Amino acid sequence: MERIRTIARTVLPLLLLAASTTRPAAQDLERYLCEDVRLPFFSAAPQPDGAASCRPVRPNAITVPFRDPKPAGVFRLFVVGESAASILYGGPGGDAFEREGRALLHPGERLEHVNAGMGAYDSSRIVSVAREALEHSPDALVVLSGHNEGRAILCGRAERLAARLREGLLRLRALVDDETALRRARRLRRHEDSLRAMIRAARARRVPVVLCTLPLDARLPPSPEELESAAEPERASASTNALIARVAREEGACLADLHAAFAASPCAAAFADGVHWFPRCNPLAAHVVLSALAACPVGAGTALSAGPAALAAARARALADAASKTSAREESGTVLLYALSALQVQAHLGTPGALSERVLALLSRAEALAPGPLREAARSEAGLRNAVRESFFVHTLQSDSAAIYPLYLRHLEALRKRR
Repeated sequence: MERIRTIARTVLPLLLLAASTTRPAAQDLERYLCEDVRLPFFSAAPQPDGAASCRPVRPNAITVPFRDPKPAGVFRLFVVGESAASILYGGPGGDAFEREGRALLHPGERLEHVNAGMGAYDSSRIVSVAREALEHSPDALVVLSGHNEGRAILCGRAERLAARLREGLLRLRALVDDETALRRARRLRRHEDSLRAMIRAARARRVPVVLCTLPLDARLPPSPEELESAAEPERASASTNALIARVAREEGACLADLHAAFAASPCAAAFADGVHWFPRCNPLAAHVVLSALAACPVGAGTALSAGPAALAAARARALADAASKTSAREESGTVLLYALSALQVQAHLGTPGALSERVLALLSRAEALAPGPLREAARSEAGLRNAVRESFFVHTLQSDSAAIYPLYLRHLEALRKRR
C-alpha cells in the first residue's frame, strides 16, 4: 500500500508535460528517477563542418537540438527544473521564449531556448542537469525547482539505509523539538543547498542564473494525501518562494518572481491543478524571466536591450495571451485528467466512499472552462476511457476505469447538488 501511495504522489506532477515528450508509466518511475539519471543528459554528434549537433537524450527529455560551438548571433537560454520548467516549452504562437526574444534582444540576435525540464525531478537531480547544461555555452541559466523536495524516491540500499539513519536522528530530535518544523526545515535546507550549488557552478563559468519563484494556486483544496503528510508538503509553498528569493539575493543571482506576476494577472485562474499552469501563460512567464535577466546586475552583459516601450508592448501581448479562451476545451480536458488521477489514488487508498473536495474543485474548474469533456466522460465507462486517451496515464487509468467511473459519477452528482 505504501508503494502505491508513493508512486501515486510522485507521478501526479508528471501529467501532460510538453506534447513532444515521451512520458514514463507509473511502473517505470523507479527506473526513471534512479537509473535514467545516471545517463548523460545531452549527446553530441559530429557534423561535416566540424561542429557538433547536440540534443537532450535522457529518456523523457524534450529533444531540443542545438549546435556546439554556439553560432554567432545566438543567445542561448537553458531552462532546467521539474515539470513546471518543462511547461515553459511552447505556448501560443510558438515557443514563448523565442517570441519574447525577438522583441527584447538586440537586432540580429536570436534567442535559442533549450528546455531541460524533467517531471518529478527534485533539486538534487536538477543540479546534475544544470552542470551538464553549463558545458554547452549558455548565455543564461533559468531554474524552476521546489515542488518535489519532499517526495524523493530512494534509489538503492545505500540511500535507503542513509534515509533510515536520518529519520532516526530526526525522531530523536523530535523528542524535544516540533517534528513538523524539523521536517519542513530539512526539506528547505536540502532545496537551498541545491540552489546554491547551481548558482555557484554557473558563476564559475560567468553564466548568469535566474531563479524563479513558483506560481501557486491557493484556491485548490489540498488532497487527502497532502493533509495526511502535512509535515512533508507535497508541493512548494510560500516558504519555498521566500527561500528562492533569499538565495537569489544572497548569491547575487537574478530573481524572476513568477508567483507575483501570475497572481496579478489572468494567470491567477489559469492552473490545471495547484501548480501546473496552462501554456497560454508561458508568454507572461517568458517576459518576466527575460525582464528580470535584463534588469539584474549579473545579466547586464547579455544581449537583452529592450527599452521601456518595447517591454510594455511585450507585456501587453503576454497578458492578452493569458486571458485568451481559445483553448478552453483542451484545458478542460487537462483539468479532468488531474481529477480522474486523483480519483484513481482514492480508489487505491481504499476510501471510495468519501467525497474529495479537491476533485470537486477540479471538476468545477473543468466545467467552467468547457463542460463537454465532463459530459462525454460521464456517458459510459468507455467514454471515460476515451477521455484519457491522450494522457501518459492511458494504460493505468484505462485499466482502472471500472473503479474510477462510479467515483467520477458520484462526484459529478455531488457537484450538481451544490449548485
